Amino acid sequence: MKKTILISGASSGLGLAKSQYLQALGHQVFAGVRKQKDFDQLSSLGLSPIMLDVNESDTLHSAYEQIQAAGGLDILINNAGVAYTGPVEVMPEQDIINTINTNVIGAIICSKIFLPLLRQSEGRILNIGSISGIFAPPGLSVYAASKFALEGFSDALRVELAAFNIKVCIIEAGKIATPIWDKGLSRAEQVNDSKGIKHYEKMHAFYSDYSQNAADLPMHKYLNVVEKALFSPRPKPRYLLNNASRLRVFINRLPTPLRDAIIRKSMKI
Repeated sequence: MKKTILISGASSGLGLAKSQYLQALGHQVFAGVRKQKDFDQLSSLGLSPIMLDVNESDTLHSAYEQIQAAGGLDILINNAGVAYTGPVEVMPEQDIINTINTNVIGAIICSKIFLPLLRQSEGRILNIGSISGIFAPPGLSVYAASKFALEGFSDALRVELAAFNIKVCIIEAGKIATPIWDKGLSRAEQVNDSKGIKHYEKMHAFYSDYSQNAADLPMHKYLNVVEKALFSPRPKPRYLLNNASRLRVFINRLPTPLRDAIIRKSMKI
């Protein structure tokens, strides 16, 4: 059955991939973008972009009215996110604020605004989390904080909305080949002259190597899991992807001193 789907943060990366994949399956996809150039680009690809910035509630309300007029909404995918890397001491304050605003508050407000339409359709919310919402690695402290918050939001929201037959799921993926981490590392390199960065050179070297050499989860496997989360009659509350992510969950369950020692040894810090 054809569904109407809204995806935030769809101008590139995972959001664009999901938009193209779900439209190819025959669904009506509203691909949320913040910039006119991205709107034009997605239009040229045959997609249906909609102006939407999760940090600007006016755009969310405008998108609500457009989607309501188009017939309603079945699925909301809270995909918009940023990933700034680096120890908290050297992260610009604005990057910290942007991370929490986009990854946490944006997802919450977006869900709040579109819930009336989802209640009408007995729809579904898919939050795009991360293994960093379960396993918090050093050097990703702010990003992990945002994804831990999204985990808590998903757990509470799932129960809040159960009476309305609205299902809430979260995907906890590891590394996938998208531009998000390249952008994060590039941003980290821009602030390398910040006070205190010399104390974290080994950590930065680890993430530079990880970005270039760690195995990526194939996009088709990721999209297959997205499809299951969206259309399974009884979806899982959370979807943990790939063996690397499962290993991190296992490490996180070890006694804390042992967990920390393993992380420090693997990162050589």
